[in-house]
Formats: sequence, structure tokens, C-alpha cells
Amino acid sequence: MMYDSKRDVADILHEETEARSIREHLRQKQQAQQAEERYFTREKPAYDQIERQFFQSMAGNLARRLEPQKPCPVCGALEHPHPAACTEDTVTEEQFQKARESQQRALQNLETQKHETARREEHCRMLESQRQKQLEQCGMAATADAEEVRQLLEQLQMS
Repeated sequence: MMYDSKRDVADILHEETEARSIREHLRQKQQAQQAEERYFTREKPAYDQIERQFFQSMAGNLARRLEPQKPCPVCGALEHPHPAACTEDTVTEEQFQKARESQQRALQNLETQKHETARREEHCRMLESQRQKQLEQCGMAATADAEEVRQLLEQLQMS
């Protein structure tokens, strides 16, 4: 039996337009998530390298702070006959902290984008499910597209 309520068919058409808009927002969120993933993937190896260099530089960084006749922060000795040297690759604590903060921001942005994308995807699934139920109530195939719904609405308006 064909459902003939013009208002219900018009509602389906309106919801189809809304769903299209939401799908477009979803597509934009997915693109933003992909951009964050590319950024994170590109920046992660650089951060890992800085982190490795920082830990390798720790002895030199500690040695830089040694003062004559003051206890060593590692062993407590008052004399420092052979302190570790700093090299060109030495990463300071400030450099390491800056890199860590940047990495954490990138990870946070990525997680935020993933959450937003998942939320939008769920919203789209819910709307699609509602749309299919409404189409079936109107006697249309659940896979009917917006053009078919428009045609039905025009037919109902003519009758």
C-alpha cells in the first residue's frame, strides 16, 4: 500500500537534504582527521629522534650544571675530574620539552578529530536508518534516492 501523506514525503525530502549536509560535514571531518594523521605520522619520527638524542645527552646536560666542590646530582662526588662533554647533537631539556609538548598537541588533535569523525559517522548511520524506515512506511524501497522521493512528492501534490 502506497502511503500518500504529502507532509511525510516532504519530511523525508527535508531530512534527505539535512543528511546530505551532515554527510558533507562528515567528509570534511574525515579530511581533517587524515590531515592530522599525516602530520602526526610525519612529526612522530622527528620527536622520537629528539627524545633519543635528549636521553643520550643527559650526561652532558648534567655535566654542564656541575659546580666545583658541589655534589654531583648523580653520584654525590664533590670532585668532577672527567665530566661528560656536550656535542653538536646535544638536546637540551628545553628543546626536549618543546618537542614533547608539540607531540602531545599533535596527538591530542588527532584524538579529537577521531572522536569527532566517529560521532559524525554515528549520526549519519542514525539518520540513514531513520530515512530507510520512513521510506518503507511510504511504500518506497529503502534505497530510494532523493530524486525518487521528489517525484513521489510531485505526484502527491498533483493528486
